[in-house]
Amino acid sequence: QIIADGVHVSDEMVRLAFLAAPGRCTLVSDAIAAAGVGDGRFRLGDLDIEVVDGVARGSDSTLAGSATGLATGLATLHRVGVSLTDSVDAATRRPAQLLGEPRVGHLIPGGDADLVVVDESLRLLRVLAAGRELDR
Repeated sequence: QIIADGVHVSDEMVRLAFLAAPGRCTLVSDAIAAAGVGDGRFRLGDLDIEVVDGVARGSDSTLAGSATGLATGLATLHRVGVSLTDSVDAATRRPAQLLGEPRVGHLIPGGDADLVVVDESLRLLRVLAAGRELDR
């Protein structure tokens, strides 16, 4: 499992991990409630956190989770040279397999039909859950 946000793990280490263990790395986000909201101060449980330049830190400067989601990780994987197929598998099929969830992680008849639509730059365009588009 690897958080490919450029903060928890450097881009070079992400690339090396995928080279060293092809087909075995799983993308995770460690995203917190402030993910995608932008910079600012937030309360996370009992912790005061501040997001600056997309990096969430507690009052003692330790990382406080990730302020980005899987879409950022997916773009990072592709940018550092992981194939698009392996990048998508690491974000979808492999996590579903690890969790023992046969209805998610791929599109199959009778599956949940959860998917995201991205553009050529892997920017998120649409999200569908159970086949229905969600508001962003």
